[in-house]
Amino acid sequence: MNHRNNILLVKDDVGKAKPSVVRLPPSGFVYGKPDYKQEAGAGIVTGQWKGHQQSDYPTKNELDFKKINRAAAF
Repeated sequence: MNHRNNILLVKDDVGKAKPSVVRLPPSGFVYGKPDYKQEAGAGIVTGQWKGHQQSDYPTKNELDFKKINRAAAF
């Protein structure tokens, strides 16, 4: 194995960074996530009011836990 391709074997000079062992993008490349602004800002989100809608899932009082446990056991 070539020591120039193994990051563990590459030696660096004192006070300098280790040379890269992988191909890097061109010098003008920018790392990170692009900053896209959303149309819905805080003013639009807080300026709209939507009421809560009850879900169709049965409440705790409507569930028969004995029946559910019996069904799960068999």
